[in-house]
Amino acid sequence: MTRQEIEDRKNFLASVVLDREAKLKEHDYVSAKIADGRATAEEYADVIAQKTVWAEEVNSANAEIAYLDSA
Repeated sequence: MTRQEIEDRKNFLASVVLDREAKLKEHDYVSAKIADGRATAEEYADVIAQKTVWAEEVNSANAEIAYLDSA
């Protein structure tokens, strides 16, 4: 990869991280409701599963950014 391609990829990955972190924050209410006993994990199983996917995407993007930084 050229230096420009690396920078472009890092910029893309950074935007993915920002987007997924925003989505995770938007759904923090689910954790609060479950913690307060106002809802159950079963009621929000689909949201919890999606939050897991978003968190994995953040971790993966951050790992790739770190790799590209070391290249």
